[in-house]
Amino acid sequence: MNISIPGCVLITAMLLGGPCVSVAAEVPATAPTLQQILEQQQQIARLVEQGAPGYGDLDAYRRKQLRDAQDQVFRIFRGHDSLDELSTDDQLLVYNALKRVDAVLHKRDVEDRMVCERAAIAGTRRYQMVCMTEAERRRKRESTRDYLEHRPGCTTQECVGG
Repeated sequence: MNISIPGCVLITAMLLGGPCVSVAAEVPATAPTLQQILEQQQQIARLVEQGAPGYGDLDAYRRKQLRDAQDQVFRIFRGHDSLDELSTDDQLLVYNALKRVDAVLHKRDVEDRMVCERAAIAGTRRYQMVCMTEAERRRKRESTRDYLEHRPGCTTQECVGG
């Protein structure tokens, strides 16, 4: 695998079982290792700092978003030698942070970024993976809030307790 290609943002297949994503011509056949992800993120940080073509035109807000996402990856990886050592929650945090890096580098709207989380299955102790775009998450949150604020109340004598 060649991770020195500028713009190559790898999202590990190990994290959610999906394919690796790459904006370069070479797509890795296997999931990248923790070390490869670290090296690639460090290289992206250097290219942004140097103002390399395709990286230097990020505004201050996007640079901060990029740094914050990369800092989260570096913090989670600290003390680990393998992706297998990460908890499921940490794997999701890394996945989401790498998706933020990808969105910043490609100047995508935040609303289009995919975010995944573990959600409890009602009535069980099991979890399932739920992935939605930021726009879908916002619509769901607003819909739930609207329902709770405008739900019909109990007006009959039976349910009021009279």
